Amino acid sequence: YFPRSAGRGLGFEVRELTLTEDDDLYAAVTRALLDGPESGALRTLFPEGTEVVDTRLDNGICNVNFSAALMENAPAGQGEQDLLLYSIVDTLGNLDAVNAVQLLVEGEVPKSYGTTDTTLPLEPDFGLVGN
Repeated sequence: YFPRSAGRGLGFEVRELTLTEDDDLYAAVTRALLDGPESGALRTLFPEGTEVVDTRLDNGICNVNFSAALMENAPAGQGEQDLLLYSIVDTLGNLDAVNAVQLLVEGEVPKSYGTTDTTLPLEPDFGLVGN
């Protein structure tokens, strides 16, 4: 899920990823999200320099750990921050084993991303899709 270039909300792309048994599905999906959309109808909001440090799935919660750039260069405005946050949560939450996503930055749980409380795992919210 990526923010729409024109209009509001999130749109989506279907991607086919080739993984080996050594690859981490959740990290690969998050890296594909960081790479940005292939369609001009969608855009990315990830700050430059943002990287996936690691991911881990625990009892349906996908813990995704980003580099500090995610917080240091966050997009301006709560609307843009929500779109970025839910592009992550909805993308990972669309995978079968994921019920919620816990955001981490450099191994620590941030108190918030913009005004959104990120101390607890976030469940997907597909209400932003197609607006």
